Amino acid sequence: MSIRTPVRVLALWVTLLAGSLALVLLAATNDTLPGDEAITEWMQEQPLPGQDLSDLVRAVTSTEVVLATGAAVSLILFAAFCRGP
Repeated sequence: MSIRTPVRVLALWVTLLAGSLALVLLAATNDTLPGDEAITEWMQEQPLPGQDLSDLVRAVTSTEVVLATGAAVSLILFAAFCRGP
């Protein structure tokens, strides 16, 4: 292991510390960080991956569908196993 590796690690830590302190100072002096609103608006405009699957799951698991399915299964099981004499 050469002497350069610890120096590089130390330089990286100092750079990260300086960047963190700069962000802390920016956050302490501003309501929003520069670019926050633009990034947030851009992210909100992006389509949600899996939106179609999400809509399908939401439709299938809605209260009405679950209750109707439960009632239908109950009637089928009742008719299949509870036959009168």
